[in-house]
Amino acid sequence: MPKSFQHEVAGRKVIGLKGHVFGEVSDLFLTGGKVTSLEIQVASENVATLGLKKPFWRKAKVVIPWKFVRGISDTVTLKISLDDFGKFLAKASPIKGKAEKPAPAPAEPAKAAPPPSTAP
Repeated sequence: MPKSFQHEVAGRKVIGLKGHVFGEVSDLFLTGGKVTSLEIQVASENVATLGLKKPFWRKAKVVIPWKFVRGISDTVTLKISLDDFGKFLAKASPIKGKAEKPAPAPAEPAKAAPPPSTAP
């Protein structure tokens, strides 16, 4: 039985525009039989560059939209650099693996004025 395209691509290195290795393909996402994005296991040395927090027991993962993929051969090459993809992730919301911003503290309720004095 022939391997599916998804199984053939899994494990291939993902290389950015400037030659940095992002990590390895862990999964493909398809819609209507077409690839829409790749899930990447991020190389440990790139987790901070992408603004991610490394999970305790697993590797950090990120989804790369298909529009950033230049081509697939023995490796997957991207049209974007590691630094530029980190900037893209910083603008995206929510970011998988990145800490959420804490909600602002609620405003203190207004204090009621003391009752008027009836002293002479």
